[in-house]
Amino acid sequence: MSFTPTFREYSTIRKFISTFYYWLDCLCRMFLPHSMSLQLMRNFGSAEGTSIMASIEITQVKNKKGIRFKARVKNTKKGVVEKSEGRTFDTRPQAASWAKKKKAEFEYLQDNPQSMEQEQQKLEHATISTLIYEYLDDPDNLRKYEGSDKYYVLQRLAISDLGTIFAHEITAKDLERHCKQRINSPTSPSPSTVMTDVIYLKTVMDIAEEEFSIKANTDYHDKAYKKLVDKGLIARSKGRTRRPTSMELDRIMEELKKREVHRAAHIPYSSIVPFSILSCLRIGELCDVKLSDYDADKKTLLVRDRKHPTKKLGNDMALPLCNEMVKIIESQPKSDDGRIFPYNSRSVTAGWQRVRNKLGITDLCYRDLRAEGASRLLEKGLDIAIVAKITGHKDFRILQEHYNRIQASDISKMLNEIR
Repeated sequence: MSFTPTFREYSTIRKFISTFYYWLDCLCRMFLPHSMSLQLMRNFGSAEGTSIMASIEITQVKNKKGIRFKARVKNTKKGVVEKSEGRTFDTRPQAASWAKKKKAEFEYLQDNPQSMEQEQQKLEHATISTLIYEYLDDPDNLRKYEGSDKYYVLQRLAISDLGTIFAHEITAKDLERHCKQRINSPTSPSPSTVMTDVIYLKTVMDIAEEEFSIKANTDYHDKAYKKLVDKGLIARSKGRTRRPTSMELDRIMEELKKREVHRAAHIPYSSIVPFSILSCLRIGELCDVKLSDYDADKKTLLVRDRKHPTKKLGNDMALPLCNEMVKIIESQPKSDDGRIFPYNSRSVTAGWQRVRNKLGITDLCYRDLRAEGASRLLEKGLDIAIVAKITGHKDFRILQEHYNRIQASDISKMLNEIR
């Protein structure tokens, strides 16, 4: 009759053995010659020698929210990492506590493979709905996505028919059925809108096992994708060509200025909107820039951690400023946190949308102001490489295809001026 200890019993036994060998090693070092001490410990063995030991690594990382700590636990055999898990925490003690528990769990499952099989069997009984809520309840994801489009799309997926399917049993047919239901629903979403369901679901399924220890099938996506595109159920969004007319901008600005004088209003749209067009900054970047990064002599503003296809941090760029932008910066009151525009980016865009809807102006987003700024610079004949220095684009093709919204009629006027 074999005895399989529980995880708690195993941890206690292992702790006792490690402590015993630690004191035995100390005694050997004190009373025996070094060579004899080493030979004796080899003969006795050690707690660490009984199985593959898990190692802990805690590193300090920096992001927009400040300093955080990433804990990683991994099993290594002969220099090859067999298993690894990691999470990021706000404090080092939190990271160390999680890593310690995860290390003990790794070692227990290593010494008790039958428990690992039972654990995997247990983890297979998790629906996509359960997986999505695990993902959204994670503190990092909650902080990052709460209130965003991704947050609401995943919540909708969790309560859909797709949410009732076990994560390890989902098939290409299940995804196709979901997309057909979405296309034929009363809201009649476009194929590009349905595409977001497919993409966001894949991001959760891909990390299910590593982050949440939930068994998930990740083959369904590749099998379904081409068929969904061929049937027109999903499609990439078409490039936007919308530009605000001068009359539309005048009407919106007039209405926004009326809002500014209201006692409950605090967002200076008369400064933020022109600065958005002149700087070509994303609204999130604009609301993060700090006065300490403004250089009045060089007429530049350092924009930290600009969006980049691969680098999440450290992509700082100096934004050249014109006289009007300098005047706007220097006219802003000093804020407690040092930001030039200390406002929530979502509040800025929400106010813009309310005014736009009130005026009956359709299909004009706040982010179109960034493309408007880029188009104006290109219209004035600036080289695309110079414009990219302002917009922050690394790929000129993206700038040319998606941000250059010069219309054929405008090009005709430009040709007449040149000739």
